This record gives sequence, structure tokens and C-alpha cells, in this order.
Amino acid sequence: MIFFNHSGETGRKEALTQKSTLLKTSVCSLISPPAIALGLKKTSLNWELLIFLTLFLNVKLWVKVLAIIIVLIQNRKKLLPIKPFQNKLLFFYLFIIIVGVLNIAFHSHIITTNYLVAASTGTIFWLLAAFASYQCYRYTETIKPKSIHATLTLFFILNILLTCSTLIRIIIETGAINPYTYQGLYQKYFITTGDYLRGITFDTSTTNACLNSFGVVYFLIRKKAFLTIACMAGLLLTGSNLTNLLLTCVLVYIFIFQSNKDQKSLVAGWVICLVVFMIKISPQNNIYVQESFARIFKKDTLSPADTSPVVIKKTDSLLTIEERKQQFARSYLDSMATIAVKHASLVSGKYAAATDAISPFPEPATVKPGLPKDDIHSVPFQRKKVQTALQSELIKYVKKDKAEDSIIALNKDGKRIPGKLTAFKQTLAFFKSHPLQLLTGTGMGNFSSKLAFRTTGLDIAGGYPAKYIYINKDFRENHLAIFLYYFSNDAQYHSIINTPNSIYDQLLSEYGLAGLIIFVVFYIGYFAKNIKWLTYGIPLLLIITGAFFIDYWFEQLSIVVIFELMVFLNIHENKLVPDADQC
Repeated sequence: MIFFNHSGETGRKEALTQKSTLLKTSVCSLISPPAIALGLKKTSLNWELLIFLTLFLNVKLWVKVLAIIIVLIQNRKKLLPIKPFQNKLLFFYLFIIIVGVLNIAFHSHIITTNYLVAASTGTIFWLLAAFASYQCYRYTETIKPKSIHATLTLFFILNILLTCSTLIRIIIETGAINPYTYQGLYQKYFITTGDYLRGITFDTSTTNACLNSFGVVYFLIRKKAFLTIACMAGLLLTGSNLTNLLLTCVLVYIFIFQSNKDQKSLVAGWVICLVVFMIKISPQNNIYVQESFARIFKKDTLSPADTSPVVIKKTDSLLTIEERKQQFARSYLDSMATIAVKHASLVSGKYAAATDAISPFPEPATVKPGLPKDDIHSVPFQRKKVQTALQSELIKYVKKDKAEDSIIALNKDGKRIPGKLTAFKQTLAFFKSHPLQLLTGTGMGNFSSKLAFRTTGLDIAGGYPAKYIYINKDFRENHLAIFLYYFSNDAQYHSIINTPNSIYDQLLSEYGLAGLIIFVVFYIGYFAKNIKWLTYGIPLLLIITGAFFIDYWFEQLSIVVIFELMVFLNIHENKLVPDADQC
């Protein structure tokens, strides 16, 4: 307990100081035990950076805005401690925005109020990405490397703890030690268990998987074995096949070029754990991967969206008296047949051989009739093919605009190729028929971006005001058609390999060759210019360039932020003269 004996202004100031100290002590006491156990000191943590990362990477846009407000308030007296364009990476964001704005002038025929709102929204997202890049650079220039390393370590620890806590909640809910093979609850979890493990960002499991892949490389190169293994476990639990494949390729590079004996052992351990996870922990995931590859070469096209009514099994409360009697009779006969089978296995072989069929009514003296317990692997417990709210909206849209026609036209050869590859085919086909748009692209939100999906008002990539809904014709007939085609069908096709999402596709289609050139020169070129200062930054760069095929990460405002912070840090610390503060 704290007693305040002073009076007047001085007393009030000291009281506030004591309260502030008590609050910081209480928070640190909660964080300190796990931090100290992993070799961290609470005094080395930078709380502003930790808060910024935790909030800005959150999936909710308002939380990201809150992170910016907190940073601006915290640094209101020193908003620009370094010159903004001292971070050369900002030129990438600046020129992309310029191309996007110029496209509005070049395509004046598409200018409407709704499009101007959409383009303004897209510009805001690029500005947010540029702000995050500036902040990450500022942190590496103004905070000691040791403090940033400690803060990043705690960030990854919190991410792993949240991932594991979600898994524990699922285990408690299902009562199954391995929910990846649990088929109860109508397969609510089962093969999709990893989709629920979203980590500290509460974004998609793919975001969590990419963050963990960064953690694996970051801790592996820095020789932090325990944290490397923890991030490997976090990645495996998400069940992200594309990220697993991407990390495996990068770890092969590390194994050959950047590892000692102990690090090679960890890489080998990753391969073993991946195989065990795919075969033993989540065998259905293994089957899914095999079937996905098989579909590419199978002469069998995916049918258009099934718009027929979905038959939903009635619950007991909706059954008539006669239907209840019939259901009870079927259950009774099924239970008697099950008991008879068990009874037959217990009697002598002579009795079994003498009967051609097993009687559904065994001797009462031998087996007592009774209703068996429900088998969670029986048909009633399998996944219900019920339309979700999103599927219903997509199917309505398909009926209205016949959006699947363009996909059928692209799959003339009859092969069921992943939607992501189909998307690239669409982009190339579009520019082949519209060569004049190849230089600067179709414009923000007009062909391939999270913005384009958001402005549809279908809640595919976040909410959007209904009165400002905007759908460009080129987007509707191409990449939106792909999404509708696969995601209005059964859930087995709802995979990231069937989405058109890709940074490369976005830059080419909406910003043209100019966008790709800006990306190569000012983004990739920045890291290439500083490659001699990179250690863990090189494999991180390999991961991010591969991940850019997976989603619209610049608009996602998540993994790119962590990537840039880690690489800025890697460059900065290696340029410094080694001292006691570096780690």
C-alpha cells in the first residue's frame, strides 16, 4: 500500500510518479518470468516498439489506426527524428502511389464517385504501409540493437503462446488430444484445425505461418535453438502447406551456405518433424496435398458453382411424430445389427460357419440388447455440406452475373489447375488483348488487389460502405470470377492455392510494367544493394519473395512490417562497430 504524506503540487506529482512506477512494476512482473527464463532482461525491452507491433499487425483496421495514434502521441515532440527518405525503401511506396494517381488521369473514362472513393481507400493503404516502413526504420536508428532483439523475441514468444493457447482450447472443446484427426462436431476442426490458430495478429493462419517461418530463420541464424524449435512447432500447427514448402526450400539454402553442425541438425530436425506431422498428426492434410497435385494433371474439370438448394438434415425438434417413430425404428435395428456382429465374433467358429447370415436378434441370454454409443466417425458426424453465409452471397452473385463463364473458357484443356495459376493466365491474356494498358496497368482496385475484393461489398476482404460499392468490369470477368468459381463450391476447394491473391499479379495488372520495375529497382534493389550487411536477412528475403505469390501482403499490413523491421535491424547492426550492446 502507498501512503501520500505530501501536500500541494509537489505531493501530487510524486503521487503520480509512484502510481506510474507501481503500474510499470506490475506489468513487468507479469512479463519477467518467461522473459528471464529465455535470457531476456525486462530493462532491455522497448515497450513502444512492442505495443506498435502488437497493435499494428492486428487484423482490425481500427486497431492499426490506434497504433499510429499512440506512436504520434508518444513522439509528438520529435515526429521526425530522422529524415524520412533516409530510408530509401520509401521511394518504392512513393512511386507506386504516384503511378496509381496517374492512372486515374490516364483512365478518365472510369472516373466515378465510387471509383474515386475506392482509389482513395487504396492510397490510404499504401500510405499506412509507408508509415509502418518509416517507423521500423526509425526504431532501428534510434533504439539499440540489443533492445530490438529482446522486443522481437518477446513478440514471437507471445505469438507462440497465443497459438498454443488456442490449440489447448480446441483440445478441451473436442476432448481429443489430436484434434487434427478428430471428426466429431461435424468435422469443425479435423483437417482445418490449423485455420483456427491465428496467433497474435488474429489474422489468417497463413499470416501466423509466415511470421513463424520468419522466426525460424531469425532464431536459427542467431543460434537460438529453443526458440527456433518453438517457431517450427508454431508453423507446423498452422498446417500451412505452401509456407511449409517455402520454408523447407529456404532451410535447404541455409543448410548448404549458412549453417554450422548444430544448425544443420535443426534443419534436419525440421524435415523429420514435417514428415511426422503430415503422416501421423494430420494424415488428411497429407492426402489433401497429394490430391491437389493430382488434380493438376487430372482430365476432369471442376463444375461451376452448384446453385441448387442445399438439403439440411432436420433436427429432432423439427421432426413429425411419424418421422420420429421411423428414426427410432432405424436406430433400433441398426443397434441390434451392431450388437449381433459383436456377438458373432464371440461365439465359436462352428456356429459362425453354420450360419450364412447373422440374425439381427441374438440370444437374450448371451447379449443384453441396448442402444450403442454414437460413433463420431459415422455418417451423421461427418462434415455437413451446408452453405455458409458467404457462399450464399457468392452463389447469388454467380446467378446474377454468370461469373463462372470466364473460368470455363480458360480451362479448355480440361485440366483442373489451381486458381492462382489461372489468375496469372488471365492477367497475361488481358494484356495480350489490351496492350496499351501494359505500361501503367488498369489502376488501383481494377484487376487484382485486396482493395478490389473489399470494394465488392461481399465481405471477402473486409467491410465496405454499400453505397460506394465498386466493381470494375475487368476484375469481375477475371479474378473475381476465379474466387466465385472456387469459393461458391464445396469447402474442399477453399484453399489459398485457388485464390488469385499475389503481389506480383497485383503490381503487374494494376500498375503495369512501371509497377514491376519500381518494385525491382526500389524494393528488391534496396536489399540487393545492402546484401553484404545481411546475415539472417538473406533467407528472410527469400521467404518474403516467395510469400509474395501467396497474398496481397502490402495491403494486409502484417508480415511485411516484421520483415522490414528485421532486415533494417540486420543492416544497421552489421554496419555498426561491434560493441557490448549488440547481440
